[in-house]
Amino acid sequence: MLQNHPGETESPVSNDWSPPQASLRLTGGERALAHGTFSLSLLTLGPAVIGTGIVSEAKGPFPAGWMIVGALALVGILCLAITALMLYKGATRRVKEQLTYYQISGISGRYPETHREALQLDGVNAVGNWSETLENWPCEVRMNRSLATFKSFSLCSVDEAKTALDEDWGVLTREGYDQTVRSLMEGLHTRQFLHESLSGHRQSMFQRLSALTGLAANDIEALVSSPTNAHSPTQLIWAWDWWRVIPLSRNAFMAGLIPEEVAWENILTVSSWTHALFDSLPAYHRNLRVGHAFWSNNYAMGQARKTVLDTFENSSLPIRKVKWRSIDSGLLPRYVLDGLAEERDDEHHGSHGLLN
Repeated sequence: MLQNHPGETESPVSNDWSPPQASLRLTGGERALAHGTFSLSLLTLGPAVIGTGIVSEAKGPFPAGWMIVGALALVGILCLAITALMLYKGATRRVKEQLTYYQISGISGRYPETHREALQLDGVNAVGNWSETLENWPCEVRMNRSLATFKSFSLCSVDEAKTALDEDWGVLTREGYDQTVRSLMEGLHTRQFLHESLSGHRQSMFQRLSALTGLAANDIEALVSSPTNAHSPTQLIWAWDWWRVIPLSRNAFMAGLIPEEVAWENILTVSSWTHALFDSLPAYHRNLRVGHAFWSNNYAMGQARKTVLDTFENSSLPIRKVKWRSIDSGLLPRYVLDGLAEERDDEHHGSHGLLN
Protein backbone atom coordinates (compact mmCIF):
# COMPACT_ATOMS: atom_id res chain seq x y z
CA MET A 1 0.00 0.00 0.00
CA LEU A 2 1.22 3.46 -0.91
CA GLN A 3 -0.51 6.74 -0.14
CA ASN A 4 0.27 10.26 -1.28
CA HIS A 5 3.46 11.84 -0.05
CA PRO A 6 2.64 13.81 3.12
CA GLY A 7 1.76 17.37 2.17
CA GLU A 8 1.15 16.53 -1.51
CA THR A 9 -1.99 15.47 -3.39
CA GLU A 10 -0.72 12.98 -6.00
CA SER A 11 -1.75 9.47 -5.00
CA PRO A 12 -0.02 7.13 -4.77
CA VAL A 13 3.44 8.56 -4.20
CA SER A 14 5.88 7.91 -7.04
CA ASN A 15 9.59 8.19 -7.70
CA ASP A 16 10.57 11.80 -8.31
CA TRP A 17 12.99 12.38 -11.19
CA SER A 18 11.82 15.90 -11.93
CA PRO A 19 14.28 18.82 -11.89
CA PRO A 20 15.60 20.69 -10.07
CA GLN A 21 17.82 18.26 -8.25
CA ALA A 22 16.52 19.51 -4.90
CA SER A 23 13.19 17.83 -5.67
CA LEU A 24 14.95 14.47 -5.62
CA ARG A 25 15.05 14.55 -1.81
CA LEU A 26 18.85 14.50 -1.63
CA THR A 27 20.38 15.44 1.68
CA GLY A 28 23.00 18.17 1.80
CA GLY A 29 25.83 15.65 1.84
CA GLU A 30 24.34 13.58 -0.96
CA ARG A 31 23.76 16.66 -3.08
CA ALA A 32 27.36 17.80 -2.55
CA LEU A 33 28.62 14.32 -3.44
CA ALA A 34 26.47 14.22 -6.58
CA HIS A 35 27.72 17.66 -7.69
CA GLY A 36 31.32 16.81 -6.86
CA THR A 37 31.42 13.46 -8.60
CA PHE A 38 29.65 14.82 -11.67
CA SER A 39 32.09 17.71 -11.93
CA LEU A 40 35.03 15.34 -11.47
CA SER A 41 33.66 13.04 -14.17
CA LEU A 42 33.69 15.97 -16.61
CA LEU A 43 37.24 16.86 -15.59
CA THR A 44 38.44 13.30 -16.18
CA LEU A 45 36.37 12.02 -19.09
CA GLY A 46 37.04 15.14 -21.17
CA PRO A 47 40.86 14.79 -21.01
CA ALA A 48 40.45 11.01 -21.44
CA VAL A 49 38.63 11.51 -24.76
CA ILE A 50 41.15 14.10 -25.94
CA GLY A 51 44.03 11.95 -24.74
CA THR A 52 42.70 8.95 -26.65
CA GLY A 53 42.99 10.90 -29.88
CA ILE A 54 46.49 12.13 -29.07
CA VAL A 55 47.81 8.71 -28.03
CA SER A 56 46.27 6.98 -31.03
CA GLU A 57 48.09 9.41 -33.34
CA ALA A 58 51.44 8.88 -31.61
CA LYS A 59 54.22 7.34 -33.68
CA GLY A 60 55.13 4.04 -32.15
CA PRO A 61 53.98 2.39 -28.92
CA PHE A 62 52.99 4.74 -26.08
CA PRO A 63 51.92 2.45 -23.18
CA ALA A 64 52.28 5.18 -20.55
CA GLY A 65 49.85 7.37 -22.47
CA TRP A 66 47.27 4.59 -22.66
CA MET A 67 47.64 3.97 -18.94
CA ILE A 68 46.96 7.63 -18.18
CA VAL A 69 43.96 7.73 -20.54
CA GLY A 70 42.59 4.50 -19.05
CA ALA A 71 43.01 5.78 -15.49
CA LEU A 72 41.22 9.05 -16.33
CA ALA A 73 38.39 7.15 -18.03
CA LEU A 74 38.06 4.76 -15.11
CA VAL A 75 37.87 7.62 -12.59
CA GLY A 76 35.32 9.43 -14.76
CA ILE A 77 33.10 6.37 -15.14
CA LEU A 78 33.31 5.69 -11.40
CA CYS A 79 32.31 9.29 -10.67
CA LEU A 80 29.36 9.06 -13.06
CA ALA A 81 28.26 5.85 -11.37
CA ILE A 82 28.35 7.53 -7.95
CA THR A 83 26.40 10.49 -9.33
CA ALA A 84 23.77 8.15 -10.79
CA LEU A 85 23.55 6.26 -7.51
CA MET A 86 22.94 9.47 -5.56
CA LEU A 87 20.27 10.61 -8.00
CA TYR A 88 18.56 7.21 -7.90
CA LYS A 89 18.69 7.20 -4.11
CA GLY A 90 17.10 10.63 -3.95
CA ALA A 91 14.49 9.92 -6.60
CA THR A 92 13.27 6.70 -4.97
CA ARG A 93 13.53 7.86 -1.37
CA ARG A 94 9.89 8.92 -0.96
CA VAL A 95 8.55 5.50 -1.94
CA LYS A 96 11.14 3.54 0.01
CA GLU A 97 10.72 5.59 3.17
CA GLN A 98 6.94 5.29 3.10
CA LEU A 99 7.26 1.50 2.79
CA THR A 100 9.81 1.49 5.63
CA TYR A 101 7.37 3.44 7.79
CA TYR A 102 4.64 0.88 7.16
CA GLN A 103 6.98 -1.99 7.95
CA ILE A 104 8.00 -0.46 11.29
CA SER A 105 4.38 0.42 12.08
CA GLY A 106 3.11 -3.07 11.34
CA ILE A 107 0.80 -1.81 8.57
CA SER A 108 0.76 -4.62 6.02
CA GLY A 109 -1.85 -3.35 3.58
CA ARG A 110 -5.13 -1.53 3.21
CA TYR A 111 -7.57 -1.68 6.08
CA PRO A 112 -10.85 -3.64 5.81
CA GLU A 113 -13.63 -1.86 3.94
CA THR A 114 -15.49 -1.04 7.16
CA HIS A 115 -12.45 0.92 8.34
CA ARG A 116 -12.04 2.63 4.98
CA GLU A 117 -15.75 3.59 5.00
CA ALA A 118 -15.10 5.30 8.31
CA LEU A 119 -11.99 7.12 7.09
CA GLN A 120 -13.92 8.34 4.05
CA LEU A 121 -16.07 10.35 6.44
CA ASP A 122 -13.00 12.46 7.32
CA GLY A 123 -12.71 13.84 3.80
CA VAL A 124 -12.14 17.28 5.32
CA ASN A 125 -8.66 16.11 6.32
CA ALA A 126 -7.97 13.81 3.37
CA VAL A 127 -6.46 16.01 0.66
CA GLY A 128 -2.73 16.49 1.31
CA ASN A 129 -2.80 14.28 4.40
CA TRP A 130 -2.94 10.52 4.73
CA SER A 131 -6.44 9.14 4.30
CA GLU A 132 -5.86 5.37 4.32
CA THR A 133 -4.35 5.00 7.80
CA LEU A 134 -5.51 5.81 11.30
CA GLU A 135 -2.87 8.53 11.48
CA ASN A 136 -3.36 11.36 8.98
CA TRP A 137 0.40 12.03 8.96
CA PRO A 138 3.42 9.80 9.70
CA CYS A 139 3.73 9.90 13.47
CA GLU A 140 6.30 9.25 16.14
CA VAL A 141 3.98 7.07 18.20
CA ARG A 142 4.12 4.39 15.47
CA MET A 143 7.88 3.96 15.63
CA ASN A 144 7.89 1.27 18.32
CA ARG A 145 11.25 2.47 19.68
CA SER A 146 12.79 2.19 16.21
CA LEU A 147 15.82 4.39 15.56
CA ALA A 148 14.87 4.79 11.90
CA THR A 149 15.01 8.31 10.51
CA PHE A 150 13.21 9.73 7.49
CA LYS A 151 14.60 12.38 5.17
CA SER A 152 11.68 12.87 2.76
CA PHE A 153 9.08 13.67 5.44
CA SER A 154 9.01 14.63 9.10
CA LEU A 155 7.25 12.63 11.79
CA CYS A 156 4.49 14.25 13.83
CA SER A 157 5.82 14.13 17.36
CA VAL A 158 3.72 13.23 20.38
CA ASP A 159 4.12 16.80 21.65
CA GLU A 160 2.90 18.25 18.34
CA ALA A 161 -0.16 16.00 18.39
CA LYS A 162 -0.88 16.91 22.02
CA THR A 163 -0.56 20.61 21.22
CA ALA A 164 -3.13 20.23 18.42
CA LEU A 165 -5.47 18.33 20.73
CA ASP A 166 -5.16 20.97 23.42
CA GLU A 167 -5.74 23.86 21.00
CA ASP A 168 -8.72 22.23 19.25
CA TRP A 169 -10.37 20.39 22.12
CA GLY A 170 -8.70 21.20 25.41
CA VAL A 171 -7.98 17.47 25.65
CA LEU A 172 -4.71 16.23 27.14
CA THR A 173 -5.75 13.09 29.02
CA ARG A 174 -7.52 9.81 28.36
CA GLU A 175 -10.32 10.89 30.67
CA GLY A 176 -10.77 14.13 28.76
CA TYR A 177 -10.86 12.21 25.49
CA ASP A 178 -13.46 9.73 26.74
CA GLN A 179 -15.67 12.51 28.09
CA THR A 180 -15.49 14.52 24.85
CA VAL A 181 -16.25 11.50 22.68
CA ARG A 182 -19.24 10.59 24.83
CA SER A 183 -20.66 14.13 24.65
CA LEU A 184 -20.24 14.20 20.86
CA MET A 185 -21.86 10.81 20.40
CA GLU A 186 -24.81 12.01 22.47
CA GLY A 187 -25.19 15.21 20.44
CA LEU A 188 -23.22 18.01 22.05
CA HIS A 189 -24.09 20.49 19.29
CA THR A 190 -27.10 18.64 17.91
CA ARG A 191 -29.11 19.17 21.08
CA GLN A 192 -28.32 22.88 21.05
CA PHE A 193 -29.32 23.02 17.38
CA LEU A 194 -32.68 21.43 18.25
CA HIS A 195 -33.25 23.92 21.07
CA GLU A 196 -32.58 26.86 18.77
CA SER A 197 -34.77 25.29 16.07
CA LEU A 198 -37.73 25.18 18.45
CA SER A 199 -37.25 28.71 19.77
CA GLY A 200 -39.03 31.89 18.80
CA HIS A 201 -36.28 33.00 16.43
CA ARG A 202 -36.03 29.69 14.56
CA GLN A 203 -36.97 31.20 11.18
CA SER A 204 -34.21 33.75 11.49
CA MET A 205 -31.78 30.95 12.29
CA PHE A 206 -32.85 28.88 9.28
CA GLN A 207 -32.43 31.92 7.02
CA ARG A 208 -29.03 32.64 8.49
CA LEU A 209 -27.86 29.04 8.00
CA SER A 210 -29.22 29.13 4.45
CA ALA A 211 -27.16 32.25 3.72
CA LEU A 212 -24.06 30.69 5.26
CA THR A 213 -24.31 27.40 3.35
CA GLY A 214 -26.16 28.22 0.13
CA LEU A 215 -28.68 25.48 0.97
CA ALA A 216 -32.43 26.12 0.91
CA ALA A 217 -33.90 27.28 4.22
CA ASN A 218 -36.75 24.76 3.80
CA ASP A 219 -34.24 21.92 3.51
CA ILE A 220 -32.50 23.07 6.67
CA GLU A 221 -35.80 23.36 8.53
CA ALA A 222 -36.67 19.83 7.40
CA LEU A 223 -33.70 18.54 9.38
CA VAL A 224 -35.68 19.31 12.55
CA SER A 225 -38.99 17.68 11.58
CA SER A 226 -40.16 15.04 14.03
CA PRO A 227 -39.51 11.52 12.74
CA THR A 228 -42.54 9.90 11.11
CA ASN A 229 -41.18 6.38 11.52
CA ALA A 230 -38.14 4.57 12.84
CA HIS A 231 -36.83 4.00 9.32
CA SER A 232 -36.55 7.74 8.65
CA PRO A 233 -35.13 9.42 11.79
CA THR A 234 -34.63 13.15 12.03
CA GLN A 235 -31.14 14.07 10.82
CA LEU A 236 -30.71 17.32 12.78
CA ILE A 237 -26.92 17.94 12.58
CA TRP A 238 -25.73 14.53 13.74
CA ALA A 239 -23.09 14.47 10.99
CA TRP A 240 -21.30 17.37 12.66
CA ASP A 241 -21.06 15.78 16.10
CA TRP A 242 -20.24 12.28 14.86
CA TRP A 243 -17.65 13.46 12.35
CA ARG A 244 -15.75 15.27 15.08
CA VAL A 245 -15.20 11.95 16.88
CA ILE A 246 -13.07 10.78 13.94
CA PRO A 247 -10.33 13.47 13.81
CA LEU A 248 -10.39 13.64 17.60
CA SER A 249 -9.70 9.91 17.82
CA ARG A 250 -7.03 10.00 15.12
CA ASN A 251 -5.22 12.84 16.86
CA ALA A 252 -5.57 11.24 20.29
CA PHE A 253 -3.91 8.10 18.93
CA MET A 254 -1.09 10.14 17.41
CA ALA A 255 -0.67 11.90 20.75
CA GLY A 256 -0.33 8.57 22.54
CA LEU A 257 -3.42 9.14 24.69
CA ILE A 258 -5.30 6.08 23.47
CA PRO A 259 -4.36 2.75 21.88
CA GLU A 260 -5.27 2.03 18.28
CA GLU A 261 -8.06 -0.34 19.33
CA VAL A 262 -9.90 2.37 21.28
CA ALA A 263 -9.62 4.84 18.42
CA TRP A 264 -11.07 2.34 15.97
CA GLU A 265 -13.85 1.30 18.33
CA ASN A 266 -15.16 4.85 18.56
CA ILE A 267 -14.55 5.68 14.90
CA LEU A 268 -16.35 2.56 13.69
CA THR A 269 -19.27 3.24 16.04
CA VAL A 270 -19.97 6.72 14.65
CA SER A 271 -19.33 5.44 11.13
CA SER A 272 -22.02 2.77 11.48
CA TRP A 273 -24.47 5.35 12.85
CA THR A 274 -23.62 7.73 10.00
CA HIS A 275 -24.20 5.07 7.35
CA ALA A 276 -27.50 4.22 9.01
CA LEU A 277 -28.74 7.82 9.08
CA PHE A 278 -27.55 9.12 5.68
CA ASP A 279 -28.03 7.48 2.30
CA SER A 280 -25.01 8.93 0.47
CA LEU A 281 -21.73 10.75 0.94
CA PRO A 282 -23.08 14.04 -0.54
CA ALA A 283 -26.07 13.89 1.86
CA TYR A 284 -23.70 13.40 4.76
CA HIS A 285 -21.53 16.30 3.58
CA ARG A 286 -24.54 18.63 3.29
CA ASN A 287 -25.53 17.84 6.87
CA LEU A 288 -21.93 18.30 7.96
CA ARG A 289 -21.88 21.76 6.38
CA VAL A 290 -25.07 22.81 8.16
CA GLY A 291 -23.58 21.67 11.46
CA HIS A 292 -20.34 23.49 10.74
CA ALA A 293 -22.25 26.68 9.88
CA PHE A 294 -24.27 26.43 13.10
CA TRP A 295 -21.05 26.00 15.08
CA SER A 296 -18.95 28.67 13.32
CA ASN A 297 -21.59 31.22 12.26
CA ASN A 298 -18.96 32.48 9.80
CA TYR A 299 -19.41 32.80 6.04
CA ALA A 300 -15.72 32.63 5.11
CA MET A 301 -15.21 29.50 7.19
CA GLY A 302 -18.30 27.95 5.66
CA GLN A 303 -17.10 28.61 2.11
CA ALA A 304 -13.70 27.21 2.94
CA ARG A 305 -15.32 24.07 4.31
CA LYS A 306 -17.44 23.70 1.15
CA THR A 307 -14.33 24.08 -1.02
CA VAL A 308 -12.49 21.39 0.92
CA LEU A 309 -15.41 18.97 0.70
CA ASP A 310 -15.93 19.68 -3.02
CA THR A 311 -12.23 19.07 -3.63
CA PHE A 312 -12.44 15.74 -1.83
CA GLU A 313 -15.60 14.67 -3.66
CA ASN A 314 -13.94 15.43 -7.03
CA SER A 315 -10.59 13.92 -6.10
CA SER A 316 -9.12 10.66 -7.36
CA LEU A 317 -8.04 9.52 -3.92
CA PRO A 318 -8.72 5.80 -3.44
CA ILE A 319 -10.58 6.52 -0.20
CA ARG A 320 -13.03 8.69 -2.15
CA LYS A 321 -13.93 5.71 -4.34
CA VAL A 322 -15.10 3.57 -1.43
CA LYS A 323 -18.74 2.69 -2.11
CA TRP A 324 -21.29 4.08 0.35
CA ARG A 325 -22.92 1.23 2.29
CA SER A 326 -26.34 1.86 3.78
CA ILE A 327 -26.98 0.23 7.16
CA ASP A 328 -30.32 -0.52 8.80
CA SER A 329 -31.38 2.37 11.01
CA GLY A 330 -32.38 -0.04 13.76
CA LEU A 331 -28.86 0.06 15.20
CA LEU A 332 -29.10 3.80 15.93
CA PRO A 333 -29.38 4.86 19.58
CA ARG A 334 -32.90 5.44 20.87
CA TYR A 335 -32.36 9.19 21.24
CA VAL A 336 -31.49 9.41 17.54
CA LEU A 337 -34.41 7.26 16.41
CA ASP A 338 -36.95 9.35 18.31
CA GLY A 339 -35.44 12.68 17.26
CA LEU A 340 -34.42 13.65 20.79
CA ALA A 341 -38.01 13.34 21.94
CA GLU A 342 -37.17 14.16 25.53
CA GLU A 343 -35.58 17.42 24.44
CA ARG A 344 -38.63 18.30 22.37
CA ASP A 345 -40.91 17.73 25.33
CA ASP A 346 -38.88 19.99 27.56
CA GLU A 347 -40.81 23.22 28.06
CA HIS A 348 -37.69 25.20 28.87
CA HIS A 349 -35.68 25.30 25.68
CA GLY A 350 -32.31 27.05 25.84
CA SER A 351 -32.01 30.34 24.01
CA HIS A 352 -28.19 30.53 23.79
CA GLY A 353 -26.35 29.79 20.60
CA LEU A 354 -26.00 30.90 17.05
CA LEU A 355 -27.75 34.26 17.01
CA ASN A 356 -26.86 35.56 20.48
